[in-house]
Amino acid sequence: MAIHKKSATDYLTKLGNKRSFSHTVEALFRDAQHSNRAFALLMIDVNRFKQINDTFGHPAGDAVLKHIAGALAAAMESPRGCFRYGGDEFAILLANASPSTVELSRAAIHEEIEALTIDELHGYRVSVSIGMAMWEKGKTLQDLIDKANQVLHKQKRLRL
Repeated sequence: MAIHKKSATDYLTKLGNKRSFSHTVEALFRDAQHSNRAFALLMIDVNRFKQINDTFGHPAGDAVLKHIAGALAAAMESPRGCFRYGGDEFAILLANASPSTVELSRAAIHEEIEALTIDELHGYRVSVSIGMAMWEKGKTLQDLIDKANQVLHKQKRLRL
């Protein structure tokens, strides 16, 4: 059991890893198809992460990822639906979500992250871009992921 848990957990952030995300989103998708209960995906990307690593060093970049993981868990009141998707990208799955609860979650994430003080950054403020997508009946899981990524990239262009 401990080995399975370690294989599903990101070593740095202690959130679920991409493998864990895949299993969880597939289960939510199957449930949504049968029960017609909506769920949402939030894709989160750290703005200017390469610049952070280049300016402050990779240990500071690791500190940023750890702090953001903590902020995501705090904003969602549980790390269970939070995942490190890869690199500086995170994913959050919201079961039984409505558009208003998704928007409240997005706002809570921004609030938690904007409040972060990371000593290794010497006053530099971290920000993120967030792409949101709701599962719609008739859409595939890949459609959902693509939509969240499209919105994420649009948000990133607006913020940078």
